[in-house]
Amino acid sequence: MHKAPFHRRILPLIFAVVFIAVAPAILFYTSGYRWNPKKGKVERNGTVILDSIPTGASISVDDRPLDKVTPYTIQDMAPGTHKYTMERTGYTSWSKSLDVHSEKVTFANSAYLWKKSEPQFTADSSASHAAISPDGTRLVTIDTLTPSSTEIEIYTTKDFKTQKSVIDDPTPDDLTFVWSDNSRYALMRAVDENKAWLIDSFAKHEPLTLPDGAYRWEGNRLVGIDHSVQTILQTSNYALEKVPLEKPLIDTNDTADLKTATDTPALLYTTLKDPTRALLLPSGDWNFYVSQNNFLLLNDGWDWLSLQTESNPPQYRKITGDSPRLLINKKTDYYLFVNGTELLVWDPLSEPDLILRQSDRILNAAWHASGDNIFYATEKDVRVINLDPRDGRQISPLATFDEVSDFAYYDGKLYILATRDDHTGLWVLTVE
Repeated sequence: MHKAPFHRRILPLIFAVVFIAVAPAILFYTSGYRWNPKKGKVERNGTVILDSIPTGASISVDDRPLDKVTPYTIQDMAPGTHKYTMERTGYTSWSKSLDVHSEKVTFANSAYLWKKSEPQFTADSSASHAAISPDGTRLVTIDTLTPSSTEIEIYTTKDFKTQKSVIDDPTPDDLTFVWSDNSRYALMRAVDENKAWLIDSFAKHEPLTLPDGAYRWEGNRLVGIDHSVQTILQTSNYALEKVPLEKPLIDTNDTADLKTATDTPALLYTTLKDPTRALLLPSGDWNFYVSQNNFLLLNDGWDWLSLQTESNPPQYRKITGDSPRLLINKKTDYYLFVNGTELLVWDPLSEPDLILRQSDRILNAAWHASGDNIFYATEKDVRVINLDPRDGRQISPLATFDEVSDFAYYDGKLYILATRDDHTGLWVLTVE
């Protein structure tokens, strides 16, 4: 029998050896394993999910462009820190350095790219305060005309038709607005004074200067407390009632009382279900502000106190700021506060989270509907800060002015009281 040449006999063996050596490497490679020279070992890659709002943004990884647009998933990303950038023409860019971990998914799927547009001048105005109704249909502005009079102007945001009225009352600089549930009435409060006014944004009633007191909404009625006298205003007919509270009672609502402690200026919190048990509150002239399912919010000027009513005994937490802005689309209640040069976000059942501290004073702030971003204004510009803390919270400038007085936000538009290009008044900036 003819014997095959040696090289023909050895080749299958060589192929078998090569296959046995290479096959595991190929298998590991296709499964996402890579050699990490920094760590000196083989480890499995991670996954990165990239998406932007709006979609269709170009993607760069470590400053190298990919021929892809959002949304896009990178299946085999080497573990480590990588820079991701998303850009779209006509919008602000998004860029962060994020850690990728072996066999884990890194999400960058809520990157907001804000529309680059110029603010549009809408109306002459020297107003210094702005507030928009929760349904976005009406904008209220406040302008101090003289030391003894104030002009209130109500815009319809659909066509910017206006109605004006004047109240014979000076308004302080530290005003905040609390709207009724039906988006019709705005309670205008002075932060550190017991002064308040009621504005009917339908303009069916003249603005009303309320008796002195710390006011809150209870359904469709206003309740104010001043020196153990409770003032109740029914918005349906503007009927006003004053109810003296007998000592030691300081304030009351449907579920609890605030009382003075014996021989001390401190206050006690008691529930109507069990009035014999009391919680001694921190020092302050506290009044009820709002009642939620699992906590009460109390107020004393710039100070706020949450009481976790379901715990035994009730727990409390404090924060200092101008006025709580509620994020209404989250399962958990989150409030936004401005305190001078600080932005704070607060879950009343936890400690406050300092979002931003800067040298410039912050005039006002507003939630974006997503809850992932906050708009805020300084004396010269309007910005937005993304709450993702990874690699620092990204701040995007939106518009610059000669001087900003105030702003309000609703549904992709910023309504800004400012001066720019020799025009002082109301500007509208579209950001989405």
